[in-house]
Amino acid sequence: MDLERSLTFPFKDDEWLQKLLIAGIVGVVPIINLALIGWGVRQLKKVIADQELPLPDWSDFGDYFVKGLLVVIGNLIYAIPMLIFICLASVFGGDWSSSYEYGYSSGGLNIIGLCFGCLTSLWGLLVGIVLPAAVTQYAVTEDFASFFRFGEIFRYIGRNLGNYIIALIVSVLVWIAASIVGGVFCGVGVILTVPWATLVTAHLLGLVYKGQTTTGTLDTIETL
Repeated sequence: MDLERSLTFPFKDDEWLQKLLIAGIVGVVPIINLALIGWGVRQLKKVIADQELPLPDWSDFGDYFVKGLLVVIGNLIYAIPMLIFICLASVFGGDWSSSYEYGYSSGGLNIIGLCFGCLTSLWGLLVGIVLPAAVTQYAVTEDFASFFRFGEIFRYIGRNLGNYIIALIVSVLVWIAASIVGGVFCGVGVILTVPWATLVTAHLLGLVYKGQTTTGTLDTIETL
């Protein structure tokens, strides 16, 4: 993977500053900021189609918003089991004074709560690994159901495991850097660093897709 290219390609667009400023302003407005996610999905699709430049302009704001909304809905559906585990961990982890009435010690209930807490963490880790592949699948197909074609998603991850893990790690580091640098000048810097991190993540995931060696159901993408 060409990491340097992923980190620097946004600045090769002649209008990069204008496009990132618009993205940054969109990103700080509640609800409207869903369009920033959709903008990143569009960039991901462009990278896969060998059209990483120019960066997407903002003439398709409505389309970006819808795509961002669907990505968030997909995230929320993925998070449902984790929310259930959190609730169960809270219930069983409590110090119930009446626990002995049911034949359990509070210590036993706390252990059950701890187990649900562990399941919460494990599910969160699994979602963090799987969701970027699901978003890639959605970017290619533009079909919301593709978020839940788990067989295709896991096969895709398996075919590209090395590059995929590298992309996830670098993406996390990029977002950490964007948060730190963006915090300069009372947080105003995030107007540029968050869109940059969005584009870099999209580029990394796009390179993973393009580098796959085995054909699959995600191999065909229309020209943008």
